[in-house]
Amino acid sequence: MSTNQPIDPIPEWQPPKPGDPKPVSRWRVKRFGWLGIVVAVVVTWILAAVLLGPSTTAPIAAPAPTVTATATATETVTTAAVPPEMKSPDSCLEALDYADKGFAVSSDVIGVAAKVIQLMPKVVDAVLAYDADEIEKIAKKVRGYTGDIESYSQEMGDLAPKYNAAKAECRGE
Repeated sequence: MSTNQPIDPIPEWQPPKPGDPKPVSRWRVKRFGWLGIVVAVVVTWILAAVLLGPSTTAPIAAPAPTVTATATATETVTTAAVPPEMKSPDSCLEALDYADKGFAVSSDVIGVAAKVIQLMPKVVDAVLAYDADEIEKIAKKVRGYTGDIESYSQEMGDLAPKYNAAKAECRGE
């Protein structure tokens, strides 16, 4: 019981009638599809740069042990001036300052990455709606955020060698 007839015959082409919606060209669909892929790749690249960050070969120091001292109410506790040989070396204090600056920059980068992530639903909606103007507007914002991240990356690149040198001097390496 086989027939050579297709199940759903393809209708013959007819010219559009006045009032019919204009069909979307295949080129436009492909162009915006690629633009969506490019935006997704750029956002992924930014997130990877933020999350992975610059790599260092130095091992991470273990946290210093915490010493807790307690005194009873009947004892008198006096504190004397810290002798100079017990003060933290300047290199250690410099390393802490550089680490503080690095954490501040990292916090700023995470804030920028969050802004980029918040744009993703708008990008998806614009790509699905083939809205070239909205896509370009969002891409312009992402390019601005990329510039911010690049400047933060440069700042971290400047801080890292200073921190590593001060850390090595502090540890006596």
